Amino acid sequence: MGSVYSRVCGPPRKRLNVLMSGLSASGKTSIQCRLRFGIFPTEICSYVSAFFCTISEDIEINSSSLSIFLHDLGASAKMREQHVRWWRDVAALIYVVDCSDEDRLEEARIELHEHLSDANMKDKNLLVIISKRDLPNALSDEMLVDRLNLNVIKGREWKIQSTSAKTGEGISEVAAWLEQLGDS
Repeated sequence: MGSVYSRVCGPPRKRLNVLMSGLSASGKTSIQCRLRFGIFPTEICSYVSAFFCTISEDIEINSSSLSIFLHDLGASAKMREQHVRWWRDVAALIYVVDCSDEDRLEEARIELHEHLSDANMKDKNLLVIISKRDLPNALSDEMLVDRLNLNVIKGREWKIQSTSAKTGEGISEVAAWLEQLGDS
């Protein structure tokens, strides 16, 4: 029976669970909508996109051989406490940072390093998405690496990726990183 199913429907796809986190308004929902639907949520559809992209739900992104589930449980303090229940089952953490919000970089640094220090996150890969790259007051990647104290991260693979959900810049690189993670 399984071989008939495989011949008709193809081989079963691998499931990849990834936790997406970041402060409120960092760009998580917009990046998810770009990855999932290929669009930037405008103000008109922002409430609809927020409903479909972030209400404590798995976001499935399909590729030819992989189903990627992004778990985004929200950015409020109460919701962040719930992230812990997902950490054992995830392959990686994506942490989204708004590169134009210099006032909240210290808060983002503290939260990111708290996530990374959790025993359940030991050895998990990390992708730091630098969002809102299209804004004029965006800080450089080098400055963000310094301000987020990323150079002290040891014992795990990590990468930063600049993005703009509005223009689509860097989104294909995020998708490629997820695909590569699924292949490993």
